[in-house]
Amino acid sequence: MGPYNLMDFGIETNFGKFAKDAYSIEPDFRETISDLYGVKKNEIVFTTGGSEAIFLAALYFRDPSGRALIPVPEYEPMFRAPYSIGTKTLLVNEEEFQKEFNRSTDHVLISNPNNPTGNSAMSDGIKMVMEQRPEKLFVDEAFRDFSFSKEAYTMFSDHPDIITSVTATKFYGVGYLRLGWIMARKEVASRIQELKMVTSGSLPMHSLWLGNEILKKRELFIDRIKGRIERNREQIRAFAKKHGIKVTDPGNASFCFIYTDKDGYKLSSEIMEKEKILLTPGVYFGLKNGFRLCITGSEEELKSALEDIAKYL
Repeated sequence: MGPYNLMDFGIETNFGKFAKDAYSIEPDFRETISDLYGVKKNEIVFTTGGSEAIFLAALYFRDPSGRALIPVPEYEPMFRAPYSIGTKTLLVNEEEFQKEFNRSTDHVLISNPNNPTGNSAMSDGIKMVMEQRPEKLFVDEAFRDFSFSKEAYTMFSDHPDIITSVTATKFYGVGYLRLGWIMARKEVASRIQELKMVTSGSLPMHSLWLGNEILKKRELFIDRIKGRIERNREQIRAFAKKHGIKVTDPGNASFCFIYTDKDGYKLSSEIMEKEKILLTPGVYFGLKNGFRLCITGSEEELKSALEDIAKYL
C-alpha cells in the first residue's frame, strides 16, 4: 500500500518533534509494540524491514547438520535466505512435508497469510510442527493486518515457542523506513539481537520514531485501506466465477494467486510485454504455473487489468 502522506493521518514528521523525543525513541516504540500485540518488551527485536527478519531467522536456525524444510508455494526469501548461508534447503509440497519433516534436524520458515495464496489456514504439516517442535518454526506475518481485525494479532501470543515477524512495509506502506520487528522468547530474541548487531547493527532512530507514530494510528490506516481492498476482493471473486478459473480467495491478504495450465513465467512475461501489467510468476514461489496478482490499486485499475489478463487465460 501507499506510500501515504503521513500528515494526512495526523502524524507529525517535523525534525523538531523528532529531536524532542530522541532520548526515548527506542523504548517508546518497544512499549507501543508490547501494548499492541500483548508481548513483553524484551521479546522484541527491531529489524531492517521484513527481509532482514527472514534472514536473521535463517541465521538463528543455522546448524551444520540442520535443514530448512519449506512447504511450497512460499515467498522466495523463505528458501533463498537459508540456502544463501549454506543451509541444506528442501522445497516440498504439503503432502510431502509431513513425510519429510525430521524433528531432530529440520526447521521451517513460512508466511501467514501465505504469500502467494493469501491462505491463513494452517496445514496439517505445520500443525504437526507447532505441536511437536514449535521452537523450530518461523512465521512471517507481513500481510496479517489485511484481515482488518480491530485488535492487532501475532501467532506468537498464542504459541510463545515460535518466532514471528512483522513489517511496516506492506500494510502501512512505508517501505522507505526499512522497518520491521521480530517477536520471540526472551532468550531467543536476545540471540537474534546479537546476530543483528554483527550484520546490520542498530536501526536509524528516525525510522523507529516514525514507526512508533504510525502504529499509534493503526485504526486510521484500517479505515483508509479497508473499503478499497474489500471491493477489490469482490472483483476478484466475480472474475473467477465469470471465467471459471481457479483463484485463491484474497479475503486475508492484498493479493491472490491465479492458477493456469500455462507456464507462469512465460505467461507473466507476455502480459507484461503486451499489457504492461506486472505479475509475479509462480516459479518465484516454487510453482511452475500460475501467477500472483496484487490488488492494492484502485478499483478502476484492477478492473482494467483483469479484463486484459482474461485474454490470456
